[in-house]
Amino acid sequence: MSKAESHRAVVLGPILFILFIDDIAEVCCGTVKNSLFADDLQLFSEITLDSPGNDLQVQQSLSVLQSWCSAWQLSVNIEKCHVLHLGFNNASVQYEYNNTVISDVSSVCDLGVDVDSYSLKFDGHINRIGILFRGFFNRDIAFYRVSAH
Repeated sequence: MSKAESHRAVVLGPILFILFIDDIAEVCCGTVKNSLFADDLQLFSEITLDSPGNDLQVQQSLSVLQSWCSAWQLSVNIEKCHVLHLGFNNASVQYEYNNTVISDVSSVCDLGVDVDSYSLKFDGHINRIGILFRGFFNRDIAFYRVSAH
């Protein structure tokens, strides 16, 4: 492969990936919606006491996603998949993908932002960022000075 061909392959890679997964939004059933960023897919739905059956639509969407991945010969890393139940009065339904229960978590880091399932506050995220900044500012400033010769 020549250098020019490798540059074209680098440019075409993301475009071909987008075309490849263009129909993934069709896996959503009923009230289930999706969010896609790069190669991360999130399925979400409002499930309340007034809307029984929405949890079944989420499970059905996961089954359709499994079929879609099988048809396109793609795999899902189930260890990176989580269920985040928002609110206090949540039924905390368990969901499965490929006969494996998806783990429930109380907080999740989404695109670098930590979200808590109960308070919907960003305290964990702010604390984590604060620790990083304190570590940065506590360094010896002389280390960063450029000596003039």
